[in-house]
Amino acid sequence: MYQIGHKKTTKWWAILLVIFCLLIFLYFVGGLNWTVAIFTRTFSSAQGGLYQAGNLISNIKSKGELIKENEDLTQRLQQLALDVSQLEILEAENQTLHKQLNFLEGKPYHFVTARVISQSAQENISALVINQGSDAGIVIGAPVIAGEGVLVGKIIEVKKDISILLLLTDKQSKVAATIQNKDQTIGVVEGEHGISVKMEKIPRDEEIKAGDTIVTSGLEEGVPQGLLIGLVDRVDLASSELFARAYIYPLVDYHKLNIVSVILP
Repeated sequence: MYQIGHKKTTKWWAILLVIFCLLIFLYFVGGLNWTVAIFTRTFSSAQGGLYQAGNLISNIKSKGELIKENEDLTQRLQQLALDVSQLEILEAENQTLHKQLNFLEGKPYHFVTARVISQSAQENISALVINQGSDAGIVIGAPVIAGEGVLVGKIIEVKKDISILLLLTDKQSKVAATIQNKDQTIGVVEGEHGISVKMEKIPRDEEIKAGDTIVTSGLEEGVPQGLLIGLVDRVDLASSELFARAYIYPLVDYHKLNIVSVILP
């Protein structure tokens, strides 16, 4: 046993001695520098690869952070756009309400302000739903104004907290009106096809011209005299042998109403 172990030890010492002599030989002939250069170059290449890998991982992390920052910025911009939009809506509503209050100030009217919340779900009818009803004192037939006292229609249905506003453009709408000309011509304002307004029953012998103002006549119960309706756009004298017809240029856009005031009894 001892002899076998001794032989193995002697063998390893012989190998180490050969390697040592070889290194001395390479050193004197310059081969050692070449060996070191190969080792250094190999290690440098590996180090460069590790450096590039580190940069790649860093770049991936940076891109992930940029994507997150971009998403956060997009959300902030969306919220800012929403806030600006809401402010513009509130500003428009405030201006509309201000005009209505200026008109109603000093008038002998009781009124309630309401917001338009939707179009009526009924088919073949030009009507809007407002967010005030019988709890606010609104009754059927009450006139509704927008802007600076412009009549836009009348209430045709009332519930506890909502009402239905029939617009002047509806074919079922009828309002007693007066043209502010020298004859103070009277007639009936009606809707046509849900898109326009006209005045019927105008005596043919009375002088009417484009631009004349049309207002409520006060000849029907619950509708005060002098509410603006619109201006004469053109006159049709061929509607019948007895009466003329005037088409009306509206002073508000019936399809863009947001704040209205209901005149109460």
